Amino acid sequence: MTNKPSKKIKKMKKYIKPLLILLAITTAFSCSKDAATPEVSFSADKLVVATGETVTFTYSGDAETFVIYTGDPSKEWAKSYAAITAGQNTDQGLWVLTQEKLPELEAWITQQVERKELDTDVASVMAKMQWFVDKEFPNVETPAYFAFLQMREVGGQNTEEMVRLYFENRGVYPEPEEDWSTGVALNRYSNNYEYTYSAAGTYTVTLVATTVGGKDYSGQNLEDDRTASGDQYDPGRTIIIELIITVE
Repeated sequence: MTNKPSKKIKKMKKYIKPLLILLAITTAFSCSKDAATPEVSFSADKLVVATGETVTFTYSGDAETFVIYTGDPSKEWAKSYAAITAGQNTDQGLWVLTQEKLPELEAWITQQVERKELDTDVASVMAKMQWFVDKEFPNVETPAYFAFLQMREVGGQNTEEMVRLYFENRGVYPEPEEDWSTGVALNRYSNNYEYTYSAAGTYTVTLVATTVGGKDYSGQNLEDDRTASGDQYDPGRTIIIELIITVE
């Protein structure tokens, strides 16, 4: 499951300490009394390879899920949604359009009008957009909807894209300038994964192994309340193992 939010936010390095421990095991998520810490091993058949040469990773253990992040662009664990939002309430957001962003927004709207050859007064549209300045919205969808109502004369514009580009996210977690990194879900019964790096460099390969926890029914009246939420499910225990691969 991927979730790829916006661009145009400060770099991750200000918010996340890189994971630099070679073959270190750390507890990354909340713990469950019922979920045992998985015993996992992770290795590579070679730590120094040539560009285009295949490296074979071997993993084993009693975890329910294994995900590998190979460390090259868009595949870095530290820039993944799971790593960035760990321990955060991701329902909390704070999207704000500042006065300083209005010139950039006006240029974007002007581009939409010119591209579609519309007879639209951009100044009148910008006067409507002034209403958004310094207002705080908990998500992207709300200002995008109101902007759509205010900008109908621009016609067919993607206001959600506009919000992500020009509204500042002051929420509980930062978003990367690039797309979110994603890992590859591994077959728990295979134990081997082959990968080829296309460019020279030093890459931190991360294996994320998780034991899935069960639902916590304590304090819940199932007769009166049959709803469920994510925080009622313990994600179990997760361990992270890293390898450093040098590609020459």
